[in-house]
Amino acid sequence: MKKFVAILLLAFVFVSCSDNAEKADFTESDYSIKDTAENLSTFALLSDTIIYLPNGENVLDSDYFDYYFGNSELLENISDYAYFTSATTAVCEVGVFKVKDNDTKEALLLAIEERKENLISTYENYSPEDVEIAKGLLKGSFDDIVYFAMTTENDSVKSAIEK
Repeated sequence: MKKFVAILLLAFVFVSCSDNAEKADFTESDYSIKDTAENLSTFALLSDTIIYLPNGENVLDSDYFDYYFGNSELLENISDYAYFTSATTAVCEVGVFKVKDNDTKEALLLAIEERKENLISTYENYSPEDVEIAKGLLKGSFDDIVYFAMTTENDSVKSAIEK
């Protein structure tokens, strides 16, 4: 019985430490999506895009989010965002999202990867240039921010996002 209690106690400590380690990786920040979106809006390469903002002219509702990222439920755990997508048929997308937890962060990074694969399969038969842009996906995260870029100037976009 003592061994069982000791094992149970060790298991509890292990689970508690694992949960705390996960929470330690997630930091809520005072990062301003609005400021980043305004900065990105000045980029010439994003001049021909549709901009989705929570309080903007274009809003990512669950239907749009499902269309672009294949999982509208993620939207419930995104507190702020700026998403730029081409107004033409060219591949040019940038997204910056403030998430509420690590699970959403990981799921969104996966959804972004799936978005890339969808674009590659869409363009593979008629636009090799757009396929290369999609294949050049830049994605990352820090604190409570998830971002990605599929543009011809990913390094400049990354600098603006990670300011």
